[in-house]
Amino acid sequence: MTQPELNESTFARLINIAGRQRMLSQRVGFLSAVLNSVQSQTEDQELQQSDSRLEMLKMAAADFERGFTVLRQGDPSQDLPFWDSEGIRAILAGTGSQKGLRTISHFMTETRHTISVLESGKTRPDQELEAFSTFVLTDVLGVLQQIVTALEHDFQTETAKRQKQRDQEIDRVRAAVEEIQRASKFSRLIALNAKISANRAGQHGSEFRALTDEIKQISDDITESSDDIIRFLAFA
Repeated sequence: MTQPELNESTFARLINIAGRQRMLSQRVGFLSAVLNSVQSQTEDQELQQSDSRLEMLKMAAADFERGFTVLRQGDPSQDLPFWDSEGIRAILAGTGSQKGLRTISHFMTETRHTISVLESGKTRPDQELEAFSTFVLTDVLGVLQQIVTALEHDFQTETAKRQKQRDQEIDRVRAAVEEIQRASKFSRLIALNAKISANRAGQHGSEFRALTDEIKQISDDITESSDDIIRFLAFA
């Protein structure tokens, strides 16, 4: 698959999404633990807070899934392409317990299960929630940090590659302009020699002498313009 051309802004947006995934996963873990601990409370204030936190948990879970879908598939509506780099593939495929895609999928499954249990008015065993919290803080955050690092590395690699291509293009343009300069200077020399011959011809060479002056002026203009281009390329 041919990779899309990503500019700096698009890379920054993808990195920002990946970074936000870390924050959302921590929010899910925190709200899951808090809600599970207060679910058995009967005070009206606690129940109202619980309902509000449950909505926050559901929103965080939905935002996480949307964000991960963008990272995995892209989003044409946001003009965000799917970035399928070797580094990202290695993280998602992984080996053994380090399979990133399996880790994230398990996180989303556990989150849905927790929401379902809490919506039914029940709670999950404390041991399960502790294991889930540990899983979020270690495995999930680890995978997401790897994705952020991989995207940053890809951005640096792409930037370096494009800079190299740009430098090569500048070198080709500079070489072409220098060739034009050489031709212009040679034309100027020919014009000077022709003018000398025209002067020797006296009155009969007057028209030819005017023509050589025009050629010389054109040659001078070309040389001056090419000098400007070379100076511009030196600072490009």
